[in-house]
Amino acid sequence: MKEKLTLKLALLAVLIALFAGQAAWARTAPDFSLPGADGKPVRLSNYRGKYVVVEIMLTTCPHCQTAGKVLERLYKENSSRLMVIAVSTDFMSGGGLMVLDMYSKVHGITYPMAMGDWKVLNQYLGLLPGQNFHVPMFFFIDPSGEIVEERSPDRASDNDWFKNADQNLEATVKKMLPPEKPAAKSQKTSGPAKKGAAANKQP
Repeated sequence: MKEKLTLKLALLAVLIALFAGQAAWARTAPDFSLPGADGKPVRLSNYRGKYVVVEIMLTTCPHCQTAGKVLERLYKENSSRLMVIAVSTDFMSGGGLMVLDMYSKVHGITYPMAMGDWKVLNQYLGLLPGQNFHVPMFFFIDPSGEIVEERSPDRASDNDWFKNADQNLEATVKKMLPPEKPAAKSQKTSGPAKKGAAANKQP
């Protein structure tokens, strides 16, 4: 009886979020500090104030490699306001940080890569050690640290999204980022120059 009541309350919370105009996945992104490819810790909260894409991936996964190229381009185009963090699941096969360093060099990845663990997989996906799952997965986080969208190939409702994953990945990032403000135009002085003022020299 208690389990049924808990399930009903969870479904009610989802419905309330939807009717309130919020995505059902809206929640605070769990913070993490994971060893990076260079040995230095990669901490999510260090990028608070920026839009962040967390990609859970595997270095030998061709779909992850393709997504990485899309994310690298978007990161370079929006580096002042966008951060991308790749969280690798290579730890499951005994892969070390050298694997991440090699991957980033071979594929030209300049955004942070970190070695994940079961703790972060549980926090983000509810997975338990030994549980099967597929990659890549994506979490889109706003500057306040809220997950505004997430995509997983193991979720039936995301099947169509992953049929055109590369295009949808780019579209989702661009939708998340607000339009950039146009650069302020310099004001030109009008009227005759004041007597004694230096004239502008033309090259």
